Amino acid sequence: MLCVLTVPTTMTSHDLMKFVAPFNDVMEHMKIIRDSTPNQYMVLVKFRSQ
Repeated sequence: MLCVLTVPTTMTSHDLMKFVAPFNDVMEHMKIIRDSTPNQYMVLVKFRSQ
């Protein structure tokens, strides 16, 4: 599992999906996590084999 701690909100979820698209075959799940911090979010990625 990998957590990307700071993704700027200028990168939309669509932009994020395009960015990780080359790795779709090794990713099992991706979750966007928001908290009260403005202008950023986190992304949790689970890989098929760890």
